Amino acid sequence: MSDDWGYTVPPSEAGGPIMQALAEADRPRHSDKTAAQWLKTNLFNNWYNSVITAVFGLIALIGGYFALRFVFVTARWDPVADNIELFMLGLFPREEVPRVIVQVLLLSGSVGLIVGWLKARSRATADEAGIEVTNTPIRQYVSSYSALGLFLLATLVVGADTIGPWLLMLGCLVAAATGFLATQPLSNPAMKVVLLSPLLLAAGVLGFVDGLDAGPAYLIAGIAVLLLFAVSFAQSLPVALTVGLLAGVVGFQTLSGSSGLAWLFVLLALLPLGMHITGLATERLPLKFGWGGAAVIAAALIWRATIEPLGIVTLVLAIILIAAVVSLLRKDASLAIQAGGFTILGVFAWAACKAADVSGIDWSDWGGLQLNIVVAGSATVLAFPIGLLLALGRRSSLPVVRYMCTAYIEIIRGVPLISLLLMGAFFIGFFLNSDTPLSEVTRATVAVTMFSAAYIAEIVRGGLQAVAKGQTEAGQALGLPASKITRLLILPQALRAVIPSMVGQFISLFKDTSLLSIIGILEFLGVREIVHAQPDFRGFGIAETLVFVAFGFWAISFTMSRESQRLERNLDVGDR
Repeated sequence: MSDDWGYTVPPSEAGGPIMQALAEADRPRHSDKTAAQWLKTNLFNNWYNSVITAVFGLIALIGGYFALRFVFVTARWDPVADNIELFMLGLFPREEVPRVIVQVLLLSGSVGLIVGWLKARSRATADEAGIEVTNTPIRQYVSSYSALGLFLLATLVVGADTIGPWLLMLGCLVAAATGFLATQPLSNPAMKVVLLSPLLLAAGVLGFVDGLDAGPAYLIAGIAVLLLFAVSFAQSLPVALTVGLLAGVVGFQTLSGSSGLAWLFVLLALLPLGMHITGLATERLPLKFGWGGAAVIAAALIWRATIEPLGIVTLVLAIILIAAVVSLLRKDASLAIQAGGFTILGVFAWAACKAADVSGIDWSDWGGLQLNIVVAGSATVLAFPIGLLLALGRRSSLPVVRYMCTAYIEIIRGVPLISLLLMGAFFIGFFLNSDTPLSEVTRATVAVTMFSAAYIAEIVRGGLQAVAKGQTEAGQALGLPASKITRLLILPQALRAVIPSMVGQFISLFKDTSLLSIIGILEFLGVREIVHAQPDFRGFGIAETLVFVAFGFWAISFTMSRESQRLERNLDVGDR
């Protein structure tokens, strides 16, 4: 880029209109104008723009004055200040709050690790392609997360009467920053020790939390330090992603417990490193090791059959074993080695969860903003792959698959979400074993997932239709099978084109969780009813609690929107 102009193609009279058009299209986004020049050019460039600016500026000043006067002078925030834990956690057992502290610290570290992994992967991809890496300016991050930070700050100012919540916020920032820095290469190895040392301080902070045993606190921090040292010194993408996912899973299961499907989540977290190791093994190990992998699968199948003969895990292991043996008979040991490695990881995850033996807190005890985030996050993670499959199924050449997917999408999209929530609350139990009923939160999550999957399917289908047919023909000309054409050529372009719509659906999903209070689930908005049922706040501070809840929903939604815009800019969404 030219330092004189800021253009890739400097504007010049030479070259005719084509070069002029290229220069104009490539003009820099920044401006060298002063604030006064910018105002004159954009807001006061003619008489009617000046009038419009003056009128709306006056309205904004008056509205801002009354809003600030309400927030800082006339508003009575006592209902919010005295019930801040109720807004955040609902009726969550107060003796189990230390678990929440451990959870948010682990999730913060997980976010830092995963963001660092994304950054490291982008840098590695750019280096392979010979492309210069463009760093995101700090001001973009500040712009994206300013609303969320303001909400958290307001919550602490209004509701924190001790230093504990402030220390927790500081600990979350330290955990996220440490996780991120652990994934970044540093020239001086001694600096890694310095950067990771704040976790020892975090262990000390955990040790002074009321109700939290110091022993487990130091154990958690010690394990985190060891894992972060492994990430920092290995500088391996699979290791970083595995540790990040593992921290997130352990953080979530801190409340959900180590029973049930916890082993499956741990296995999924270990998959990136497992796939990397088994991939290297398949390249170097001879065929006989494939038979060893098949033997491992067979042993796991026999063991599982003695526990649950017709269970889903047993059937999956049987199918994998048959596929591995068929592959070995064809002199291909890759599937057997990989499946054997994953089976070992699965057994390890199951044994680790059994050894942990952490009792879970029933979802019916969860509530407040925590429940909104959990339901929205779970529904998003589940609805996206389901919607993706529905979109591909609706474009399938198989009539049965196409008609079934189309019927599901059209039926679900034609039904209000509140109807699905009521059906989930009252009807899902009829189709399941009554001895193990699902909790109300689980049934509501299923209903929200079904609803969102239908909309995501239509969004993805629009993106698939936007991809030129020539892309498929190009893949066929290269001899790629249909699955690789879809996975490597079509889907990346389709998903890139629908990022704005997809994030808009995720924001709508998060806001729709406020409907859970209609079926008796105590979420963020529904907490207001309990607050104003208290004798001290009956008919008192109604507007203030509503403003606080609205501010929380807006802050999270606005943060998601800004992150979407930043991603769009980085990917040049809308540019051809």
